[in-house]
Amino acid sequence: MIKITKIIFSVTVLAAFSAINAGFLVDENPEPRKIKPVESQAVINSVGFPADTALNITVTPVPGSPNSARISWDLSRGSSDTFIVGRSSSVISDTSDALNALSVRIISSSDKNFIIDKNLAPGQYYYVVLSKKLSAAKKIELFPNENYTTNPLIIDDGKNPRMGTLPKISKISASIVEGKNVLLTWSPLNFGGVKYTVYRSNEPLNTPEKVRSAEKIAELNDRDRFIDRNTVSGTYFYAVTTDDYSGNEDFSLLPDESFTVRGIKVFNNDDSVVVSSIKAVLDEKGYAKISWLNIQNFDGSYEIYRSIHPVISADKLDSAEHIASLPSYETAFSDKRSGPGTFYYAVLSRNKSGSLNRELYAEYNYTVEPVSVPVAEDPVKVLLIKSEAKGTDVNIIWKYTGTDYKDHLLFRSDVPIKNKSDLLQASLVDAFDLRRNYYKDFNLPTGSYYYALVSENYYSDKNLVLENGVNVTSIPVEIKNDSADLNYSVHSFSAIRNDSASEIRLTWSISGSEGLNNYSIFRLTSFPKTKEDLSSAELIVTVDIKSETYSDKPEFQGRYYYAIVPADYLKNESVRFQKGVNVTSVPVMFMKQNSFQKDEEIVIEEIEKKKETGNIKTPEKRKDDRDREEIKYSSDSVDLILKNYFYKKRYNEAIKHLSALSSSKNPESAKALFYIGRCYVEKKEYYKALKYFINKSVKASMPKQAAFWQDYCIKKAKGK
Repeated sequence: MIKITKIIFSVTVLAAFSAINAGFLVDENPEPRKIKPVESQAVINSVGFPADTALNITVTPVPGSPNSARISWDLSRGSSDTFIVGRSSSVISDTSDALNALSVRIISSSDKNFIIDKNLAPGQYYYVVLSKKLSAAKKIELFPNENYTTNPLIIDDGKNPRMGTLPKISKISASIVEGKNVLLTWSPLNFGGVKYTVYRSNEPLNTPEKVRSAEKIAELNDRDRFIDRNTVSGTYFYAVTTDDYSGNEDFSLLPDESFTVRGIKVFNNDDSVVVSSIKAVLDEKGYAKISWLNIQNFDGSYEIYRSIHPVISADKLDSAEHIASLPSYETAFSDKRSGPGTFYYAVLSRNKSGSLNRELYAEYNYTVEPVSVPVAEDPVKVLLIKSEAKGTDVNIIWKYTGTDYKDHLLFRSDVPIKNKSDLLQASLVDAFDLRRNYYKDFNLPTGSYYYALVSENYYSDKNLVLENGVNVTSIPVEIKNDSADLNYSVHSFSAIRNDSASEIRLTWSISGSEGLNNYSIFRLTSFPKTKEDLSSAELIVTVDIKSETYSDKPEFQGRYYYAIVPADYLKNESVRFQKGVNVTSVPVMFMKQNSFQKDEEIVIEEIEKKKETGNIKTPEKRKDDRDREEIKYSSDSVDLILKNYFYKKRYNEAIKHLSALSSSKNPESAKALFYIGRCYVEKKEYYKALKYFINKSVKASMPKQAAFWQDYCIKKAKGK
């Protein structure tokens, strides 16, 4: 439904008029009659229009007459008035424009409802047809494309008339450059000799009147950009106009084409760079996509935050989740890890010195409208998984569909994998995203092996189906017991810290019965990728591979990986590195027990003894206060939490304190997670406990304990 704007103006009318080369001048002055307002074209028809109103105005070029136009119209029912045809070089948008139009012809209602306008010079032309009687009544009612045209007739230099809209500038954009200046760009007209006029205001320039009253800051010839350097702190809006074919300034306005809809904020302080024009929408894959305007010459980073509430204040920012850091040349980010829900975003700038600008401005650097992320409609699906033996290695290949390809787990088992319980009994080989399409499982002992490839949240996925030949291998791959398999081979290599003995316990399993039995153990600060990485590692010992255990006592505290390889590894071409096979899956943090911790434990023990004997009196405190003051532990002191809560059967308090240490950045994370699971076992909440025992860091750090309690929970959950 096309809306028609009705414009009613009172006009001053002169006593007489000239038919040619004059504005609309009438010699009658009756009182204006009241006309019922007309809101939209849907309710306007020839009956609904005021009497003596021209309708359906049409302007077309005249065939064979290159500089002529045919103007035609219809009359409303019962019209008997005389009509005036006017011409203008600009859009007739109000009464003043109509009165200043050039009178072309006066037509009686009894004449034909059209005229031929001849001998038109190159330029653009708009037309209007008005009743003489209604004009004399001091009221002119304008109806777009009924009694006046909105698109011009254009006659080019070759005097070839055509109808259409004059070319307009488009894609206007404003951005901050050099810290506090505004770069304005647009797509120019596709011909030369054009004058562009740039306007600036503190409000949107969305009407010709606002543009005319705005500050004119530049007049440019054949340019498509301008830098506004004369700014102070504030918010600015811009518009760009052009001259039309007749040399008149064209005030036709289109949002985000010829004028900016969103203001751009300018700061005088170079350290207060603020992102502007933030937007958050769903992309084609169903992820939240956050975008913002580039800050030119900004040498820093963009920090992305996500929250379930608008980030309108410092406390909301503190509670928001920091999800990404991007270099200064990035202007968009796809949040692929939000999951389903409704989210708000903020993008803050961090300068090169590391200082974060925490100033918050609505719709500049934080969103006020949420973006709703639906449940993924295109979940990833493994289509085919195959395995084949190559000596003591197994190659696993697969295909997949979907977009959420990350965080998938590869399991290995010596029995068919048919359900989730079988997955829990299987060995976790590695975690990766599916795009690699290929994985090599190294150095396997003689036996038969099945594989499964599932998402990381497989246990909680109620829709998970294990299908032979799809995400589970249906035929086992065989590692044969030939002569080569008789050589010693290491697998299931792990490291567990023993705080009480201030040592790290290394254990492994072997296969084979002959060959080189001297193996070297290296201590490293990062995961080794090639044999050359061992040259910078510390060789701590050479052991008999059949011992299957060794205790390391590092001299210094640190975060360590361990690798075990044949002593002749430099000339052994078969040496490769694989997590959990001959390299520890995760690093182990070694912390020497300090005197502070020991003193702390002694003090706590003494206080507890005095409380039991009644030799110390303490004021009554709230339970939460008591919990906070009762124990003061260092960041890695899981044992102290166990001592003061778990072993005293205060499982809820233990869970609360252990959860604070379960961050992946904490070296005690795996141990904390394991004992959270143990707390839930004691609470008989077996399903909750199970998710902690199947955690990959727990299984890597404490494989035997995790396997035992995993099996225990499964049996208890099934009522066995």
